[in-house]
Amino acid sequence: MTVINTRKTRRIQSIATEIARNSPCIHKHGAIITRSTNKIVSCGCNTNRRTQFLGKHDICMHAEMAAALQFVNGSVRRKGKKYCF
Repeated sequence: MTVINTRKTRRIQSIATEIARNSPCIHKHGAIITRSTNKIVSCGCNTNRRTQFLGKHDICMHAEMAAALQFVNGSVRRKGKKYCF
């Protein structure tokens, strides 16, 4: 998949960079989930929180996991049980 370097993609990349700066980890990562090319649905950065996924323990929450968790809890499951890793 080729990413075309447009003004919209540069804007989203700069927002992901700003989100990554919020990470408490040494290696900072940011992730964004978008709808089409201009609407940001959710975002997240890597954290030091210990996580468990599919029975495996991990020492930090990855940025893409944080963005997916925010998307599921905020958009998909607005009422009811909230998921956590």
